[in-house]
Amino acid sequence: MYYCVVQRRKVRDKEEDLQSGCGTEVLVDHILVQQPRGPIYARSGAVLTLECTVTGTFRPGPVKWFKGEGAGRELIFTNYYSPNRVTRKEEDSSTDFTIFLHNVVPEDAGVYYCVKRKTIFGGGEDLQSGRGTEVLVDHFLVQQPHDPIYVRSGANLTLECTVTDTSTFTAGPVKWFKGEGAGRELIFPNYRPLSRVTRKEEDSDTDFTIFLHNVVPADAGVYYCVKQKLTFRGGEDLQSGPGTEVFVDREWKLFKHSISS
Repeated sequence: MYYCVVQRRKVRDKEEDLQSGCGTEVLVDHILVQQPRGPIYARSGAVLTLECTVTGTFRPGPVKWFKGEGAGRELIFTNYYSPNRVTRKEEDSSTDFTIFLHNVVPEDAGVYYCVKRKTIFGGGEDLQSGRGTEVLVDHFLVQQPHDPIYVRSGANLTLECTVTDTSTFTAGPVKWFKGEGAGRELIFPNYRPLSRVTRKEEDSDTDFTIFLHNVVPADAGVYYCVKQKLTFRGGEDLQSGPGTEVFVDREWKLFKHSISS
């Protein structure tokens, strides 16, 4: 707050205020636009989530989403305009400007920017932009067979997985899990002694096929090959294969049942 003050001349080496203005408050722009850089991998027909938060000193003006940069950028969303496929996550939030893009199509691939604008006479101008989130559509980084596998106890199981297009390779490991969600079990890499899992090509950057030796009935389930990216909190899933379902001794039991009947 700044004040304009009229003071009297010094009286006994002291200056006394004669009159002060009411004060002028000055706000300095301190705005932070945060959005993940990506890339984000989306499939056609899916729902894409584009995250953005805006914090700091309030400045009049909307927050908008654009696809691309420069004069040719495409307006994707504002509070006053959004295509039929775009909705906002938190309609009444003053900080969360995350949006959903529904029914993704290949043409949606590109880089999306969350931009805080300021209102000026005759229009508006960019105040601060996020760094952009790259979206790749139908860009299958992880390829894994989806067909079920039938195996007998004591046999060796092959679980195939390849990671393609290493030109956009993001730093982070490729792992195998059994199951999904918080309770999923890490299968590979597995540093426990006497592990039954080995990798087909130890030095390959693309082939992450593994062998599960000496199969037991408890090995039945769905196995996922997952590409992760490194974060400050550890590893975060970037893309998962569709999952390979494994049945143990099922085919043999069905065969015995057909004979007995």
